[in-house]
Amino acid sequence: MQKIFLAAAASLALAASAAAQETPIPTLDQSGNYVCNEAGSFVQVPGQPDMFVGRVMAIGTQAYCNAGNFTTSPTVGLFQLFWYGGNASLVLKRFILTMPTTINSTYVRSIYDPTLMSFGGDIWMAAECTPHTPDGVEHVSACVAPLLPDLSGIDTSRFSVPVLGDTWPDPYAGNKNQSINSASIPQIINWGGSTFLYWTNDHHDKMASQPIITRGAELYQDTAGRFWVLESSGTPISATDPNLSTVVYDVAFDDSLYDHVASVRTLYPSASGNGFYAISTLGGSSFSALCFNAAQPVPGCWRAGVTFSTAPLGYNVFAANPLPTDQIPVNPQTYPKPIINSAGQKYWLAGFLKPMTSWNGGYAPAVPVKNQAIIPWPSDIP
Repeated sequence: MQKIFLAAAASLALAASAAAQETPIPTLDQSGNYVCNEAGSFVQVPGQPDMFVGRVMAIGTQAYCNAGNFTTSPTVGLFQLFWYGGNASLVLKRFILTMPTTINSTYVRSIYDPTLMSFGGDIWMAAECTPHTPDGVEHVSACVAPLLPDLSGIDTSRFSVPVLGDTWPDPYAGNKNQSINSASIPQIINWGGSTFLYWTNDHHDKMASQPIITRGAELYQDTAGRFWVLESSGTPISATDPNLSTVVYDVAFDDSLYDHVASVRTLYPSASGNGFYAISTLGGSSFSALCFNAAQPVPGCWRAGVTFSTAPLGYNVFAANPLPTDQIPVNPQTYPKPIINSAGQKYWLAGFLKPMTSWNGGYAPAVPVKNQAIIPWPSDIP
C-alpha cells in the first residue's frame, strides 16, 4: 500500500505542481538583518497565531546566512509573523535562551528545532539540544522545559533531558566520543491528557544499514514537575532504548523511495480528537547514494508525506493510513507543518528546496533556499 501511495502522489503532484502559489517568508531581526535559520523549524505559539518559536543560527546578511560558517551556538527565539502587506516576514522579537549555558548543573552548548505543547496551564517546549554528561561528552538529545508566561525564557527548575543521544568512539577524532544515534527534532504532544515524545533517530555514519527512523515514548512528570520517559525512574533513556521506546515510523527496505528516511516532522490533532496527522520527511536510496539530507541526488529525497494514526504508540503506527494528494510539492522540503492565521485560514509552512533530480519536480524557491515559504493548505488534507 505504501508503494502505491508514493507512486500516485509523485505523479499527481508533478501534474499539479504549478497550481499553488508560494509566498516566501524571510526571517529578520528588528533592524532588518537576516536571521540565519537554514529554513529551520518554526512552531506556532498555542493561542497566539502571530507568534512563533524558532531556531536562530546567527544574524547577518543573506549571503552570510547562505554560507553557513557560523561561530555562534544555535538557540531559539520568539518571532512575530507579519502575514500580509505584500511582504510577509518573520521578525525576531527576543532570544528565549542564550547559548551555551548551564541548566541544573548540565552544560548545554546549543538548542534548536523546537515544538510546543499546551499542558497543565503551561506551554511546554521540546527541542533538540546538545547537553554534556559529566565526562564532558556531548550528546544530541531531546530537552524539555516549560516556557515562562511572557515567553522570555524557560522555567529552568523543570528542565529535563528525557532522551539522551548515544555516542561512539570516533577513530578520526582521536577516539573522542561522537554522537551516533541522536534524539533529533523532538515532538511533544498532549494525546488525550497523556504526554508523548517522538524523536528522529539519526546516525553519525549515514550508512544504508542504519536508516533514519522515528521513535516515541510516553512521558510522566516527577514530583518536581519535570518530564521523563515512563518507567525511566527520572533518568534519561538512550535514543535507541528498545524497552522504553517504540519505533513509530519505520522505513520499507523493499521500496527505494522509502528505504532510508522516515522522519516525523510535526503532529497535529484531527478535528474529532480521535487521532493525529503526521507530516513526515521521506526518502530512499538510488545508485549507491543515500537520502540523508535534502541536498542528496536521490529520487524522492526529503519529500513530505502525510499519514493518520489513532494510536500514540506501537510499531510503525505512523506509517499506516497514508493520505495521497496532488497538492503536496514533491521537491525536497524542510520542517513542513500546518499554521493557522487569526482568521482561521490554514497554510503549509516549509522550506521548499530546489530539486536535485528530475523526479522531484514541482516547487522551487522564489528566494534563496535559506528561507521558508507558505502555500495554501492542501484541500484534500484535513
